[in-house]
Amino acid sequence: MGHHAYKNQTFSLPIELSLELHTFVKNRERSRFVADAIRRELEARKKDLRNAYISANEDLGQLEATTEWVGTLADGADVW
Repeated sequence: MGHHAYKNQTFSLPIELSLELHTFVKNRERSRFVADAIRRELEARKKDLRNAYISANEDLGQLEATTEWVGTLADGADVW
């Protein structure tokens, strides 16, 4: 994993989650376990945000294309 700088964090967990963490993850592995879990969740959120951004841009592109088409149709109707 290479050399990384570390920063101690203080946060609260629900008691049942804390008990499970201490039951299933060895003391020396907890920091890495929590860091890995946070990293996975952040990557998932970033991916969701990227997908939402892409989707919004596609929707905007559709809206612009539809607006152009309606405008072209209206221009053609003026000739009649």
